[in-house]
Amino acid sequence: MLQIKHVRFIHKKDLRTLVDDFSFVLNAGDKAVIIGEEGNGKSTLLKWIYDPALVDPYAEVQGERILGQECVGYLPQELPEFCRELTIYDYFSDCNSFF
Repeated sequence: MLQIKHVRFIHKKDLRTLVDDFSFVLNAGDKAVIIGEEGNGKSTLLKWIYDPALVDPYAEVQGERILGQECVGYLPQELPEFCRELTIYDYFSDCNSFF
């Protein structure tokens, strides 16, 4: 189970609210889609679910993230330099939880 409660992301640079009072629950077998315009916090939300420290440099976060025993993986939009020469198989085999 993954549960997000009352999450709010504020961009530190321009103090713009990216996500405000967002909550949801995903149970085993559930599927979800995140749709929105560019710059509205979709990637920030996914990074924060994976590892809250990834958004600390650029976003202030309020709210709660509750994980069960699941292993969360995150595939970034741009691969880190050290992974760019790997085959797809090697990338998923070598990178811990996809990142």
